[in-house]
Amino acid sequence: MGGVGATLRRRLIAALLVATALTAAALRSDTIVQPAPLVADGMVLQRHTIVTIAGRGRPRWPVVVAGSWGTLGLALADADGAWRATLRTRGAGGPHRVFIWAGGTQVVHDVFVGETWLCSGQSNMDYTVAATGADPDPPLPPDAPPIRLFTVEKAFADLPRTACGGTWRAATPEAIADFSAVCWSFGHTLHAALGVPLGLVAASVGGSESELWTSERGLGRLPDLRARLGQWPDAVRRYEVDYGQWVSEVEKRDTGWPGWSAPGRGDDAQWREAKAMLVAIGDEITPQVPAGAVWFRTTFEVPATLAGKAARVELPGPLAGDLAWLNGQPLPRARSTDGSRVYEVPAGMLAPASTLVVRRFALERGPLPPLDGARLRAGDATIALTGWRGRIGLDLARMRPIPPLPPVRHSLLWNAMIAPLTSYTFAGVVWYQGESNVARAAEYARTFPALIADWREAWGVELPFYFVQLSGYAGYPPPGAITELRDVQRRALVLSATGMVVTTDITTGPDIHDMDKVEVGRRLALWALATTYGRTEVVPSGPLYQGIDVLDGAIRVRFAWAGGGLVGRAEPPSGFEVAGQDRRFHPATATIDGETVIVRASEVPAPVAVRYDWSDVPAPSLFNQAGLPASPFRSDDWPGVTDGVVWSPDPGGSARH
Repeated sequence: MGGVGATLRRRLIAALLVATALTAAALRSDTIVQPAPLVADGMVLQRHTIVTIAGRGRPRWPVVVAGSWGTLGLALADADGAWRATLRTRGAGGPHRVFIWAGGTQVVHDVFVGETWLCSGQSNMDYTVAATGADPDPPLPPDAPPIRLFTVEKAFADLPRTACGGTWRAATPEAIADFSAVCWSFGHTLHAALGVPLGLVAASVGGSESELWTSERGLGRLPDLRARLGQWPDAVRRYEVDYGQWVSEVEKRDTGWPGWSAPGRGDDAQWREAKAMLVAIGDEITPQVPAGAVWFRTTFEVPATLAGKAARVELPGPLAGDLAWLNGQPLPRARSTDGSRVYEVPAGMLAPASTLVVRRFALERGPLPPLDGARLRAGDATIALTGWRGRIGLDLARMRPIPPLPPVRHSLLWNAMIAPLTSYTFAGVVWYQGESNVARAAEYARTFPALIADWREAWGVELPFYFVQLSGYAGYPPPGAITELRDVQRRALVLSATGMVVTTDITTGPDIHDMDKVEVGRRLALWALATTYGRTEVVPSGPLYQGIDVLDGAIRVRFAWAGGGLVGRAEPPSGFEVAGQDRRFHPATATIDGETVIVRASEVPAPVAVRYDWSDVPAPSLFNQAGLPASPFRSDDWPGVTDGVVWSPDPGGSARH
């Protein structure tokens, strides 16, 4: 009976493929079928599993999805036309086709089956291969399984979306240069080890907080945060009122209103040469134009043959919100053309003796606006606009500061860039983020695990989640905050199917953006190979703190991933500190004892806590036999500098509770 059923199934699939192939040219243009964003030509499907193929079609219409490797999926579209079907994939290979019939027909070409990974985070993940200046990897051999790249277009959304921008690209040198450097290095390492087609999807935005990447439902599971999120609309309304009042104050205090735009007022002596608007401000060596409203005026003669004709004024420089008047009459808002601001002059406005006034408003001080090269064009004639003079209408230094913006609303990146991907099947996630949460490191101990749980719930599986610990950097206030966030990341390893890359030996420079993305990606791939793919010979991590044993006058520190014995890059290893009940830490002498370290300090006869590399800019000295560094850690849970600092809807985005 099983043999008969299998035969019928094969015939059904064959019939569907033949029918579709006969009309493929016409049917591919049928817009009724709208597959999910990643279901497109060039995609890579996860091997040896059941993958989801989703999209939209006719409401309440039966949906048939078939893979050319001989598998079939059925679904029924809901009242909105949304549907989800599943296909069983087999071993790696391709190219294949996927056929979709949902009230219309769509054929997805050049499909491969292999491994697919999602890479996400902020700027350290967003940095492209080209931006790092790294030497490009050699091109893949012609007979190698392909690597396909998909970069999700940056976007924000108030509500979860089902679609996003982006296309699958073959891993050409041009595509690689435009792709996330960490994600590419991770994938390139996996590809070399696994030898199967690989799909990499990158979704990252610089400067983004973890709350932006977490759904509203996921954040709502933190009761106190949910209450603060509910205050955000009121904070926006307060800002809008305050900002409106500030704008009104600016307009009232600008002494240029209402008369400076009018010509012929006999006030020429009060207008100075334009360069006289430059003043020394603070410690600036180069004089600058103050922030605020600065007015510029020039007069010029117009031949009688041009008077009254339509014309246009061209001022060098990009659009800057300037206002302009000709002979006391306002000109239409400028448009940008070839790097100039262009004001159209209606017929009847140009006079034989004309005066042009431009009001520049800027929130920051800066150089003199580019006035050289300004001109008026009327027909084939051009009149150079020279002899500019200026007056300061308002110096913002004499006003209250502009009201600060409230923080960006939560979940915006989840809604626009992650929610549309949740119908696609991934092997796992690699993550590089945390810089924008440094000031709230203690709160990150709850929000980061909440993000991981949220993503796993959205996909309905325990996605492997491998992340990068922040490298050394002393530029984040307050001192010690980034050290605490680094430890919060380490403590997140208590979650199952997680792994952390330590980067303290890769960069200790003045930039939080480590440029050795190749090594970061390689270390992420070690976690995937060792845990997702079961390569037992791969050591994915340096020593990770496991616990302590308090001895007589000393502490023994136990480590995971000690890999057959610890190695000190200094003798004895440096960076250890111990404290007694007074919670005052003192430098300690460390002695390696197999896979443990014994630490003691003469100033602390009865130590109860130990810390290692507890610094904003660590200097790692402890490694394992695989050459990977130990993570900074602390054995205590005593209060830190970020305790009580939480996300707030008020301006600045943080508050101490």
